[in-house]
Amino acid sequence: EGPPRHRRVCSASDAECLRSTARRTSLIAHDLPPAVVASLLQEITLEEAAGDGGPASSGVLPPSQLASALPPYSIAQQQQQNAGRDSPTKVPKEEEVVFTEQERNTLLSMDVGQFAYLESTEYVMVNTYDVHFYASYALSTLWPLLEVSLQLDFASSVLVATTVCAHPPESRSVGRQFYTHFTSHLPRHSHGGGSVNPASSARRQQVPDHEMLTPISKAGGNVDPEENGTTSPALVQLKFFNNGVTGNRKPASIVPHDLGSPCEDPWYLPNSYCLRDTSNWKDLPCKFVLSVYRDFTVTTNRCMAFLKQVWGAVHSVMRYCMENFVSTNGLIENEGKPDQTYDVWVMTGVSAYCGGLWLATLAAAADMAETLCFHGLADWYREYQRRASQALEKLLWNGTYYNFDSSTRPQHDSIIADQMAGHWFARSCGLPGVFATERVIRSLRTVYEYNVVKFGQIAAAEDLKAGVPTPPPYRGAVNGMRPDGRIDMCSLQSQEVWTGTTYMIAAGMLMEGLVEEAWNTARGVYEGTYVSFGLWFSTPEAWLANGNFRALCYMRPLSVWSIQAALDLIAEDPARHAALAAEVRRRFPSTG
Repeated sequence: EGPPRHRRVCSASDAECLRSTARRTSLIAHDLPPAVVASLLQEITLEEAAGDGGPASSGVLPPSQLASALPPYSIAQQQQQNAGRDSPTKVPKEEEVVFTEQERNTLLSMDVGQFAYLESTEYVMVNTYDVHFYASYALSTLWPLLEVSLQLDFASSVLVATTVCAHPPESRSVGRQFYTHFTSHLPRHSHGGGSVNPASSARRQQVPDHEMLTPISKAGGNVDPEENGTTSPALVQLKFFNNGVTGNRKPASIVPHDLGSPCEDPWYLPNSYCLRDTSNWKDLPCKFVLSVYRDFTVTTNRCMAFLKQVWGAVHSVMRYCMENFVSTNGLIENEGKPDQTYDVWVMTGVSAYCGGLWLATLAAAADMAETLCFHGLADWYREYQRRASQALEKLLWNGTYYNFDSSTRPQHDSIIADQMAGHWFARSCGLPGVFATERVIRSLRTVYEYNVVKFGQIAAAEDLKAGVPTPPPYRGAVNGMRPDGRIDMCSLQSQEVWTGTTYMIAAGMLMEGLVEEAWNTARGVYEGTYVSFGLWFSTPEAWLANGNFRALCYMRPLSVWSIQAALDLIAEDPARHAALAAEVRRRFPSTG
């Protein structure tokens, strides 16, 4: 069975191991024609990575223009590369992933129902994906079937767009009744200690009763439910609070920010978040591919039925990124706005956070393609990762840590605590990581010295001003610090400690042999939650140096289970890790 990390949920030969909700959500519940069901369940398109071209936005290089930089992917090349391989499995056709009868039985045995949990008692959305990325370690470890169910719901949602269609109002009455009852009992807290954060109210906007999900065709357009040649339903529009612009609520090939709100109709109406347009967020597609890969390799113990079921969504997301987000250097580039989970913290150009996630995403996509015998595509992803990695190192590495982003803004060289998110997640999935070990250790040591130790000193000074006689030395890892030891004050979120982010940073430190640093970092969240602020069973998303906090009962701190995942990985080779920790301690004897 192996260590706890590899608790066997299923294997490729176990037809009773998992259950799925993808068919129920977008197919069975909508009573679609058999042809549509067959298309979405069995005929997952794998288009040529060379693409068919199309207009590209400024700075973006679609696959059709990559011939001079990267080898194009084609079925002929794939077959040629497979000629010398010893593989008992016939290479699948390019346009589909083939299910065996046993895998079909596995898929039919997967249904455990749908699972949803709130982002927080202030941000009333379910299964918020950019946050679940951190929290998912709890589900993966404790309730793996629920984690798989959630992932299949998102994979199903990726392939469809939210369109105006017939949707009986009575089908949503239960959700509204629950929401009315639930919100009447909500505690009211914020940084100011009074009313709910205004952003939480923005997330509760009511939407007309006639909106639902409609499946899309392989060509990318909406499948007409009547199949009578009439015009496809229009995409549902949503007004975004940050700029007043109206846009599409959930286009196809986009990973939704969330699966809805209890005040509307979860699963049918994803993306209840309306502060900003999340269709251009750069971290959501990366987090989807990485989380799917983790659940394939670890949660399901490489269950082929699960991988084949989600591959269509993975490939659709990767292709969308290549055509819309990736620059000529091979990296995802931020657009000078908060287009990631730090949704009021601006990133411009190549960023340490999204860049590291993208490198890990390419590695995960390559392994999934290789597993499905799409060897040419796997090699293409690996070459892309190699070139992107070289560009990121050149643009962001400053000898001590990775700069916040590649812009010319004064904050471009801030120290973001979460710069190793992609590297850690890749390591937790069994991949080798995306940065050189030497640079990872130097970066994490810098984060510890500045974002943990120096910030702890600043927070202790605030406590002394408030009359606390013996303040704790640690208060977690603040999101942003300046190289001169000051907190990055450019936005609210750069000043905050995010409890869930801190736990995952501690897990990454453990994996790299920074044992004392890891426990001191995690200890800061414990000190703040259970000692200083008295927030037992209400762990917030964030707090400031002065103790003001935001978003009680938050989802992200479930990432404390990532520390258990790190310990499980260490237990697989304790001698090697002990030697690594001893070498790190020899080079960095003082932990501050």
